[in-house]
Amino acid sequence: MGEIITFPADNYRELRQAVSRYQAGDINEAVALFEVARHHIQPLVEFQDAVIEEFLERKLHSEARHLVDEILYTTEDVERVLTLIERFDETLPIDMEVNRPVKPILPEEIMKVLMNQDLKLTEQLEALVERLHHLAPRIDRATPKEQLSFIQALHELPRMEQAPLLKQVLGNERIGRIMRCDLLHLFMGVGADDEAVTLSDYRGNRQVFHLRDLVSLDDTPYFQAGRDYIEELANSDPFTEQALVSEWVLFCSFMFPFLDADDFAPEEVVVFLNRLIAVGEDGAWTLLNDQNPKTRELLTIERQINQELPPLDDQQPDFLDW
Repeated sequence: MGEIITFPADNYRELRQAVSRYQAGDINEAVALFEVARHHIQPLVEFQDAVIEEFLERKLHSEARHLVDEILYTTEDVERVLTLIERFDETLPIDMEVNRPVKPILPEEIMKVLMNQDLKLTEQLEALVERLHHLAPRIDRATPKEQLSFIQALHELPRMEQAPLLKQVLGNERIGRIMRCDLLHLFMGVGADDEAVTLSDYRGNRQVFHLRDLVSLDDTPYFQAGRDYIEELANSDPFTEQALVSEWVLFCSFMFPFLDADDFAPEEVVVFLNRLIAVGEDGAWTLLNDQNPKTRELLTIERQINQELPPLDDQQPDFLDW
């Protein structure tokens, strides 16, 4: 049985992590995360406003004031000043006659990232991009835990570096389907709407999908229908609901984007998963006695899902050391 999968986070994940590391006093890690966030959130104005909002959300008013003052001190763009006033003046009253702070709050290395128009990759990111391009052609031969480390590394790259790697890896039909789901969601978020990918379902049927036509798994009517039925079936039992949601997410991730109610109705799958949870992995063989051919087919799918999941007690490999 698997854990609930978290799909690729929004483009502000690294920003939130960067502020957390700053609060923890880990300035080097904060700088690295701010750099990744800077590549994900563009243009610079949007990035800076997002940082100010995050500072304010964390009650870091001095840091927010420092960044606002630095922007006002350096900008000659009247429209930029008006934008700052419109968005933040109520929370953080803005002084139009600002001078550069006598005692800066934010470390200089962080401020350089927050004010930087240059989007060149750091040496660390360049090395990571090179390593991922080396590993991508043999991703299908990697173990589940190695594939997971690859995905985690992809999340650290700027959008412009993610797209070619995603296209290459998704073109490999032998990658795990749960991994493919995660990669598709990441690809959907890099602004490559004109791209198309050819994918196979678990029976080997091939179909071309245009990214612009795909929606997040969470937003599909199929997923929502199953989620609603789980809530009804669980009948306010949080343990049952959590277990069913976990298995439902894994099943839909494995099938995505081939979510067709004509093959398996959401309610039908949820009932099967509920039976599977009740008998446990050791008792799954008892469901083979079921005369319903769909039950047997769902058991086959469940076995394939379990083969794709890293063992829960497995150690992660050294970072991309495979």
